[in-house]
Amino acid sequence: MIDIHAPEESRGSPEESGESEPLVFFFLRHGQSLANVQGVRAGGDYDVPLTSVGIRQAAAAAETLARTADHRIGLIISSPLRRVRATTEEVNKVLNVPVLFEPSLAERYLGFWNNQPVDRTEQPMRAGVAPPGGESEEEFTARIRNAVCLVLGHLHRRPLVVASRGVARVMTRLLTGVEGVALDNCDLVRVGLCSLVPSEDRLGVASLASLEG
Repeated sequence: MIDIHAPEESRGSPEESGESEPLVFFFLRHGQSLANVQGVRAGGDYDVPLTSVGIRQAAAAAETLARTADHRIGLIISSPLRRVRATTEEVNKVLNVPVLFEPSLAERYLGFWNNQPVDRTEQPMRAGVAPPGGESEEEFTARIRNAVCLVLGHLHRRPLVVASRGVARVMTRLLTGVEGVALDNCDLVRVGLCSLVPSEDRLGVASLASLEG
């Protein structure tokens, strides 16, 4: 369960920010994929399908959203990867809202680390080594920073972002300053934006809270 609070001094009222309601979006990690079952890496340059379990997870997440998100999600912004697209399509059977497939939300490109056991590549990844033929952490962060800016431009529609674990990790770091946030398959998070503070390593001040069925 994720519960990250923004600092008290950063919290302004909706009236102070000129908004009639809080600035909120939701983040959903895709359901269980074939690569998750196999325990191998699958970056944005290695497309794998959902399992039947992943499809059921996505359907359950849709029901949770329908119960807890005030029925006001007006847009889904999704990675175009197969595992994410399938999750989005399952969720949208319930939400029935417009969908924007955004390439910048793809998982980090892992090059030759794709289809390699996660435990074999974990140490170099944590050490900041760039995967051969893939993206460095700096390149990935710059891409996700652009994706966050796109999401922020749609806050008036209370969007649902559907993407992968690495995207969530970088996105939450840019909005909370907290390192290492890790979402499991179909974990669902409410992101409450308190303020925008663009800087070299941050884009805003936000709180995170898990939504559970």
